[in-house]
Amino acid sequence: MSNNLERLLSGRFPDPDGSGMLSVPVRTVVIGTDLGRSAAALLAPLRLGARLAVLHDPDTRAALGAEVAAAATTAFDVQEVVLPPHPKPDADTVALVRNAASACDAIVAVGSGTINDLGKYAAHLSGKPYVVFGTAPSMNGYTSVNAAITERGHKKTLPASGAAGVFLDLDVLGKAPPRLIAAGFGDSACRTTAQADWLLAHLLLDQTYRRAPFALLEDDEPALFAQAAGLCRGDRSALALLARTLALSGFGMAICGGSYPASQAEHLISHYIDMLGEPGWPESFHGEHIAVTTLTIARLQAQLFAAADSPALQPTGDTPQAFSAHFGEVLGQECWKAFAPKAFDGPAMAALDVRLRRQWPEIRAAVHEVLLPVDTIEGALAAVNAPMTPGDAARTPHPRSLHVPRPGRRCRHSANLRRHPVNTLEPWNRCPREVRASVHAVLTDIDDTLTHEGRLPAIAYDALERLQLAGFLVVPVTGRPAGWCDLIARQWPVDAVVGENGAFYFRYEPATKRMIRRYAKDDGQRRIARDRLDEIQRAVLTEVPGAAVASDQAYREADLAIDFREDVPPLPRTAVDGIVAIFERFGATAKVSSIHVNGWFGGYDKLSTSQVLFKEAFGRDLGEAREAVVFVGDSPNDAPMFGYFPNAVGVANVRDALDAMTAHPRWITEGRSARGFAEVADALIEAKGQEHRA
Repeated sequence: MSNNLERLLSGRFPDPDGSGMLSVPVRTVVIGTDLGRSAAALLAPLRLGARLAVLHDPDTRAALGAEVAAAATTAFDVQEVVLPPHPKPDADTVALVRNAASACDAIVAVGSGTINDLGKYAAHLSGKPYVVFGTAPSMNGYTSVNAAITERGHKKTLPASGAAGVFLDLDVLGKAPPRLIAAGFGDSACRTTAQADWLLAHLLLDQTYRRAPFALLEDDEPALFAQAAGLCRGDRSALALLARTLALSGFGMAICGGSYPASQAEHLISHYIDMLGEPGWPESFHGEHIAVTTLTIARLQAQLFAAADSPALQPTGDTPQAFSAHFGEVLGQECWKAFAPKAFDGPAMAALDVRLRRQWPEIRAAVHEVLLPVDTIEGALAAVNAPMTPGDAARTPHPRSLHVPRPGRRCRHSANLRRHPVNTLEPWNRCPREVRASVHAVLTDIDDTLTHEGRLPAIAYDALERLQLAGFLVVPVTGRPAGWCDLIARQWPVDAVVGENGAFYFRYEPATKRMIRRYAKDDGQRRIARDRLDEIQRAVLTEVPGAAVASDQAYREADLAIDFREDVPPLPRTAVDGIVAIFERFGATAKVSSIHVNGWFGGYDKLSTSQVLFKEAFGRDLGEAREAVVFVGDSPNDAPMFGYFPNAVGVANVRDALDAMTAHPRWITEGRSARGFAEVADALIEAKGQEHRA
């Protein structure tokens, strides 16, 4: 058994994707025995407040909840919240939990999948801490920062708060129903299919990819597979391995700011079953679905990547009407909103097909490196008596629902070129005061977030200055060039600036009159990239009529900006997609802002360089602090920030670009651009003022 979990929690696990050590938002994880009776001592150091809501259902109360509540009363004022049997993880139940716990300072969830998600998301919406005592090793969500919640019939993965503490009692876990233990192993087994999907999306679509979540698991996963049979016997060593693996898997999601490393195509099938399940179907568990769907996708991946030739890509023929006919009107439109950003039209798909054919040998080899053999997965699932066929997973409506699709059909294979789930946008003026009062830093886009029709109005500059004077860290994170960023760092009321979509950060120190410039790539790498970008520039100007090199290109150091609406007449969406396709044809990363397509060579983006800035300049881990950070933006190139920060805000004009985004902000302002940013500043300053007065 590795010590990776201990190294991670103590800040001693090196980040394989960069410099420094990995960190996670959870303060403590305890895997041991007799944890229920020790609840008061375990909870006391976590600063949860005086009054706790202990959340459970009748089954989890009997398993551990009553013991936790009784022990906690020796140090806390405890209110038990007992949900009805078999509660549903939906928006109505979340509201019920929030209301029941409204007078409490924190939520202590006692249960597994559903109870954990309900407690986590209710606490997140209420701005309260939460902890969890697990009752079954059935899923990896104990340590994650998202929750699976159904809204209006559509099951979504929503951003949530990390637990202040996770407590897993091996004796309690061992007494869980064998099906729940097998379900936990099934949820763990999907590492191979999820990693392959995510890596494919990275290699083919230039989506951000990290090795860190898989490095955490690489020592324990083989041992877990080898000891799988021990789980059925309640072997403590095997149970401890499963608990550690599930905890590390959840931390992998937290580190990446999303479910990417542990939830891909295999989970999409499971979510489909959950949405269309009939009330009369026999009950089954999430991890049981994942055991079956992991095998389905593993077989598909083995078939796909065994072929010497790349699969043929074709644009989808799906329509909103077809979705409504299949899912029903309300659910159909919800699903279409989530699906539409994933669809590629003819020209974009043709460009992608060319890229896939050209890169297929390299892609194929890279994905093979992370795949487990299908028979290895089958053997381990059989050892824990997990379901292995659609018929074994009782809630599957028909065995063909999980069939392996015919090769060469649409390229919604495997990862489905999967992007971040769509979140429901909530009005910024409904953000709880306690959430706003916890914010200490504001990151913001510039174009069409601070500016209005290309100019920086006084209301935006004033908002920046008032935020800084109120004690907030203020950092513009922009696609604008180095020349502009030098001026911004020197003359604006900001603490630093991240420019050219993450190519660098600049920070001016007035006391020493020194400009600190930190680049993601060194001078030599940028010179080599410039020659390749010049070639892309020639191709764009030849192939896309009306496109132009951005007027600020002369002041750029690392990227190429193509203007499609700043100083040229606005180009249609198809032309913008064509510009992106040309960048990608040459192997460059391309991001669309409200005015430019920016392209570069390198694995950085706005988020990765912001993380470096906070660690190096401010001595803060952005992963640990992200719930106390607000990012404000409006365009597709802000998606990494929207997906990472649970309290990201879109100014009202973000609605103009939602269908082109891979992740959406949680909150939205009433005002567009600069006026929307001023709304954000006003609310944050007002909440901080109330906090100081309190």
